[in-house]
Amino acid sequence: MLTKKAAWTTAVTDLINGSVTLVPVIWCLRQKPFSKRYRLWAAAFAFLAAVSFAGFFIHGFVMTDFLTDALWCGMYVFLSLMMSAYVRAVRYDTGGEEHFSRFSRISIGLALTVALLMCITVCVLSVDIFLLFSAYCMTGLIMCVIMLSRQMRSRPVFAWYIAAIFVLVAGSILQSIKSIRFRIIWEMNYDTVYHFTVLLFMLIQFRGVRLLKKEAQNG
Repeated sequence: MLTKKAAWTTAVTDLINGSVTLVPVIWCLRQKPFSKRYRLWAAAFAFLAAVSFAGFFIHGFVMTDFLTDALWCGMYVFLSLMMSAYVRAVRYDTGGEEHFSRFSRISIGLALTVALLMCITVCVLSVDIFLLFSAYCMTGLIMCVIMLSRQMRSRPVFAWYIAAIFVLVAGSILQSIKSIRFRIIWEMNYDTVYHFTVLLFMLIQFRGVRLLKKEAQNG
């Protein structure tokens, strides 16, 4: 059974985001050679697409509590792994192989720990600790900005990465304003606004990834 009004438009924007995000996933998978850099970005974009598709079912359909909780747990796992893959991809683009293996192990371990805590507290104990997840994401994004800022003068392409991050942060702030409601054919709310900013974030970031490839080719 489909949900109605704003929840349904939220689901549709999730579906659009997931479908469009498959484009950079496919682009990364088609790169020759399929190096670590493209594997990392393919993973980051793929997890983002998975989050969007999970959101489509959560917001768009009326389901049993068990199935809804299972999808939320899956979404938290995908979100945590997406953030980890994103931070690792930025770290690799800015720092290369130096100490990357250790950084990667710590990042993945932290992501799985956060995902496990979110699943247990929200889906099992019914306790909302979303602030923990928000702090985890914000910490990762701040790390990315620091890594990118150190090299942006010599590598201007990283300005695209930073712009994408600022768009995502702005979208998160707008999502926290629960009073946002308007109508463009269908009723929209703070979640749909956030989904539009996530789509913009993805497109800007994808542009940055492609420009970095051109920089390497011209280098």
